[in-house]
Amino acid sequence: MTLQAPDRPKSKVRRDVANRNSSAERPKWLLYAAIGALVVAVIVLLVFWRSGDKVGLVAPVGPQAWYTVDDGKTWFADAAFKPVPFDHQGKQAYRCVVWTCDGGKTKFVSHLERLTAAAQKQFAGKDKIQPWELFPGSQEVKPPLTGEKGWVSAGAPTAAQITTPRCPDGKSGKPTLVYAE
Repeated sequence: MTLQAPDRPKSKVRRDVANRNSSAERPKWLLYAAIGALVVAVIVLLVFWRSGDKVGLVAPVGPQAWYTVDDGKTWFADAAFKPVPFDHQGKQAYRCVVWTCDGGKTKFVSHLERLTAAAQKQFAGKDKIQPWELFPGSQEVKPPLTGEKGWVSAGAPTAAQITTPRCPDGKSGKPTLVYAE
């Protein structure tokens, strides 16, 4: 004994298939979600296109870093990733790292940074160096206010002591990094 499917008119089967595939049967929310995603994507693209590098979501003018021309007595903000030292108003500028122990009332420099002579030659003429371009041993650090003395390789054991911030004048508190603006 064999079972047979009931006979249906062919026209009804075709109509059922056509109804399942019609756009009227798809949920309307799916269409609205796709249109919403497209609108958001267009807005994001317009914001990035019109602002160039000055997208206000992260930083108003791109990454900044602190630099000093007087061995850490004073400092100024400029574009990050500059090869250091560089000429700033006729003086050599070095990158410095600025901290505070009292919520920003007073600030201090923990250390200065520069490229080694070999790295300076390699990156001569470049306005910008990305961190991944630096090779091991290409940077030196020193404490502030020591003149030209005290430069050591950033990979040397003594570099950790130099780059570890300590609150000045024995003040208590935890040093907090001050970001350049």
